[in-house]
Amino acid sequence: MLRPTLNEIIAGLQRSVLETLSPELSSPYALSQAVTAAGVLGYLSYAMVPTPEFDRQETADMTATLGKIAGQPRGASVSRKEMEAAISELASKMVLGKLADADSAELRGYLRRHLDRMRTLLAPGLTVLGR
Repeated sequence: MLRPTLNEIIAGLQRSVLETLSPELSSPYALSQAVTAAGVLGYLSYAMVPTPEFDRQETADMTATLGKIAGQPRGASVSRKEMEAAISELASKMVLGKLADADSAELRGYLRRHLDRMRTLLAPGLTVLGR
């Protein structure tokens, strides 16, 4: 692994904002913005940890979902961009009522799993009401 990692760079920037920049600021507004920036950097650092696993799960789920819906791209030669485009097209057909019931059920299952993965990736520590 190459050093510093992206996570280490972000953590270093956060430390610099808090330990070097903030003490130099006299304006309450500027200080507030610096602290907010440090908080955002901390969140980014924390949120990046599960990203490779999210990508792996998302690609595997799209591949499996498209494999179960007739006429959709399959195989190792299909790019993630092509799979995302196919999922988007299927979602449009579903909303317009132009997708078979079984395929709609399969796509809805994928969309639920996708949203669950997005919650896990983007909102760590937040409680989702109604679940």
